[in-house]
Amino acid sequence: MENQKRRAPMIHIGPMILLPLLALAASASTPGDGPDPVIGIDLGTTYSCVGIFKDGHVEIIPNEQGNRITPSYVAFNADGERLIGDSAKNQLTSNPKNTVFDVKRFIGREWDDPMVQKDVQYYPFNIVKKNNKPYVQVQIGGEERMFAPEEISAMVLGKMKEIAEGYLKHNVTKAVITVPAYFNDAQRQATKDAGTIAGLDVQRIINEPTAAAIAYGLNKKGGEKSVLVFDLGGGTFDVSLLTIDQGVFEVVATSGDNHLGGEDFDQRVMDFLVKKHKKNTGVDIRKDNRAMQKLRREVEKAKRTLSYRHETRIEIESLINGQDFSHTLTRAKFEELNMDLFRSTLNPVKKVLKDGDMKASDVDEIILVGGSTRIPKIQQLVKDFFDGKTSGYLLQLVYSRTIPRLCNEAQLKEYLDRMNNETFLSSGGYQFFAHETPLPNLSPSYRCHDLQTEDSDLLQDRSSCPWYYIYQKDPLRFPRFILNAHPKHGGCYANDNSLPRHCRDLINGGPNPNGVCEKFEIEVLTFKKKLAGYVINLYKSNRMSEFKGTYGT
Repeated sequence: MENQKRRAPMIHIGPMILLPLLALAASASTPGDGPDPVIGIDLGTTYSCVGIFKDGHVEIIPNEQGNRITPSYVAFNADGERLIGDSAKNQLTSNPKNTVFDVKRFIGREWDDPMVQKDVQYYPFNIVKKNNKPYVQVQIGGEERMFAPEEISAMVLGKMKEIAEGYLKHNVTKAVITVPAYFNDAQRQATKDAGTIAGLDVQRIINEPTAAAIAYGLNKKGGEKSVLVFDLGGGTFDVSLLTIDQGVFEVVATSGDNHLGGEDFDQRVMDFLVKKHKKNTGVDIRKDNRAMQKLRREVEKAKRTLSYRHETRIEIESLINGQDFSHTLTRAKFEELNMDLFRSTLNPVKKVLKDGDMKASDVDEIILVGGSTRIPKIQQLVKDFFDGKTSGYLLQLVYSRTIPRLCNEAQLKEYLDRMNNETFLSSGGYQFFAHETPLPNLSPSYRCHDLQTEDSDLLQDRSSCPWYYIYQKDPLRFPRFILNAHPKHGGCYANDNSLPRHCRDLINGGPNPNGVCEKFEIEVLTFKKKLAGYVINLYKSNRMSEFKGTYGT
């Protein structure tokens, strides 16, 4: 019977999916829309963001650039001015010694920690020992200053506070903050201290994996479930095994590596390119901090591109000594350089299964969290580890709305609301929604032609077109639908009004009184870019009829 167990879906959740839960937990402290709201902050290694519970839902607040994620960067210029976020990251190449980032890797750690000693050689800013702790050393207005990791994190948290206050038009003092599940007491306390320094009363420190599971709405699905959360971000990696029964979560086991993520993958590529450049020219880029940070910036861009392309070209004008730099990086080479790191992500998976006395076949749901899970090889390794059980579920868009649950303090409503700009589909090397492209609410008024792709050229080759799904579930207001598209196979399952009528008519060739689509085949013929959007030509066939349709603007 075990072999007949249904395949466990693998679900993608973007880096900001944790924010809804934060504001939810915050609402437990201040029910209603009172004068003293609680903000939720996702303090990430590379990016951070802030949300607020308002008018019955959660809003992810954009910064002054209009972005809902803010780089966890702090910079100090020659005039002593402090920059935080996008403006700080923009100074990385011109002011590398005074631009600080990735401090989450140091927070709550001792100086003699092997990971700290390994890291100090890679960063352009100085990291020094003080009170047996790693401190950041920078120049501010010609004066040398040292900051603890908590102080730098406090500056980022202060920026999140400022963003929220600018949006709400009044002061904010209370917050909840996420941390990896494996953070020890010292790291958790240091994070809380950072909040205090930032002028925040930290109501709660929340584990990220449980937040992700609730954000997906698994606590509202019937029956007992085993859930594995695979959270691979920019600088940390976390795996948690949970069981959920009647909305009650139990963390069975956790494991991870707070020194593994996208930054490490970037570093492997940088090391390779530095050695190659030195061999070809005799010039060592490592001796020039500005050149290294230029390379870091372009390598990060290349890594992102390789999630949906098989190769990309890294070009840097006047990298060092007035010489331009150019190199074609393939996905195969990127995977080769990082394969040992990619494979090491399975070790915590094995550990939590062993600690939980479970087998891979016992896992009902697999949730992929964090930007680094967009890497196709990571997806493939997870899929292969679970014996292909994730086949057909590589791509999912999750949009959760009002979901009530019971809190320890009192019975009250809490809400989940997936932020629009972070919904994306990514697998098999293809992205169907750009990382920061807003997506309309998935409701009965949702229009099929609002779908967008990041690059229309990706789908010209029908043989390589991957599955894509759209998933909506609102247990209080709307039912669920899934729309699958594949060159050879597809299916649609809809209830009542969850699929818009004109979309349903297009797919079925006519209204279905039961509101349920039968199994059918869809072939994606082309994605043609237009001035106002994209056109998706679909070909539908079955034994009895043929139907052609176009989704487009």
